[in-house]
Amino acid sequence: MGGFFGVVSKEDCVFDLFFGTDYHSHLGTRRAGLAVYDPENGFERAIHNIENAPFRTKFQSESNEMRGNMGIGCISDFEAQPILMRSHHGTFAITTIGKIIRGKTHFFEMSNGEINQTELVGAIINQKDNFIEGIRYAQQIVDGSLSMLILTPRGIYAARDRLGRTPIVIGKKEDAYCASFENFAYFNLGYKDVKELGPGEVVVMDAANGVKTLVEPGDQMKICTFLWVYYGYPSSSYEGLNVEKMRNQCGHLLAQRDDAK
Repeated sequence: MGGFFGVVSKEDCVFDLFFGTDYHSHLGTRRAGLAVYDPENGFERAIHNIENAPFRTKFQSESNEMRGNMGIGCISDFEAQPILMRSHHGTFAITTIGKIIRGKTHFFEMSNGEINQTELVGAIINQKDNFIEGIRYAQQIVDGSLSMLILTPRGIYAARDRLGRTPIVIGKKEDAYCASFENFAYFNLGYKDVKELGPGEVVVMDAANGVKTLVEPGDQMKICTFLWVYYGYPSSSYEGLNVEKMRNQCGHLLAQRDDAK
């Protein structure tokens, strides 16, 4: 699976980014990364292997040294990300969640013999004239599931999977907004719910203007039900349904089979 967290703030955002990303550690065990943007110093990024040490241990030094008012972070079970890309859109950082079935293309191979699907998505986006067209194009042609966060000097774009297979929720507190895979991550940091993106919905957020919807949500929903069964943290909610409550209800229904003859 994997999880991500993005934050825009009028102040330095690294504290919220560090812990917001760390709260997704139950979703991945291989790679993790942080990318921040500061108007004076530009982009800064760090990626570590977390197979043998937890996120907090690996990124403690970076959390004390990084500075920026916008940032994205991820916990990944596959590729190293976020990645930085330079294109006709300018420089941006991108992180993705999902599973892409690879077609006829070629990219640099990772050590495990696979391609970096986040690099693939970035390359698809770069084929169009602007981010909105590029994001929609990626959502349309990808065979599989795809949700993403894109960090630019203007703000963070958040785009949910075309069929809503994986979630993105938006939170808010004074002078800051965040986008998260799981809402419990930002509750611990003092944020409150704003909205849950619908299938295929695309928004952009910055601290000055808040959250603006760029692409309206679609009407087809195929969220991954395994989020409630296995992946989700007990205090998280997806589509208004709490994970722990859903698991208890499932257990209750399964227990009814004990007396079946």
